[in-house]
Amino acid sequence: FRSTPTITWTAPAAIPYGTALSGTQLDATASVAGKFVYSPTAGKVLTAGTETLSVTFTPTDHVDYSGATDTVTLVVNKVDTTTTITSNTPNPSTHGNAVSVHFTVTAATNYKAPTGNVTVNASTGESCTGKLVNGSGSCSVTLNTVGASTLTATYAGDSNDNSSVSVGVAQTVN
Repeated sequence: FRSTPTITWTAPAAIPYGTALSGTQLDATASVAGKFVYSPTAGKVLTAGTETLSVTFTPTDHVDYSGATDTVTLVVNKVDTTTTITSNTPNPSTHGNAVSVHFTVTAATNYKAPTGNVTVNASTGESCTGKLVNGSGSCSVTLNTVGASTLTATYAGDSNDNSSVSVGVAQTVN
């Protein structure tokens, strides 16, 4: 009769999206000498959410001990983003004519560029929406109110990245 070794593996602290698994998370120990095989493996970047990590332990002493397995739960948090309007041209613009607004969204970890859409809203009520490609995009908004307007860009977030809103950018309409 072979004994089953005891595996000790405490659930690791939450990590931000973009963090590769390492010995910090994959740190099980056993009551006897042997080899650990983890799934997923070190170096893997997990998507945001709750993930199950597993380990299979093979003891060095196969005669007296059998193998063992264990699992822990790891929380992968979404990361914060920064949305920025990089240009709004022409400025000043002419009443009834389009303004081209370019924007970027960057994630705190810079692992992968955020995905999805950004909506640009003018303080005078007009808006446009553009798709992010490699973290940047653009759209054209036609401003119908003469005078000063403020443009803000709003990113709704995606499965790994939190939403964010840019600071306002002044736009003059003649």
